[in-house]
Amino acid sequence: MEATYFRTSQRNGYYWLESSEHFSGTIIRICPEVLLNHYVAAVAIDSGTPWPDPARIAPGWEIRGDIEYSPLLDQLTHLHH
Repeated sequence: MEATYFRTSQRNGYYWLESSEHFSGTIIRICPEVLLNHYVAAVAIDSGTPWPDPARIAPGWEIRGDIEYSPLLDQLTHLHH
C-alpha cells in the first residue's frame, strides 16, 4: 500500500484532515469509517471555491458563503467525491 500523509488539526472542538496531495476519494478508499457519523465542510474543490452541484444539494448538502456543508454522514452514499 502506498504511503499516504494527512495533517490533522483541531480548534474549538472542531477536528480536520488536510492534504495538498490527496482528495476526499483517497480518504474514502483508505478508511471510510473516519467520515461516518460526522459532517464534512468542503472549503475548496479543485483548488477553487465549491460550486453548487445538484447531486450534493439533493441529499442535504448546502452552501453557505464559500463553504459547502454535508448532512450528517450516516452512510457514505451522501458523500460525493
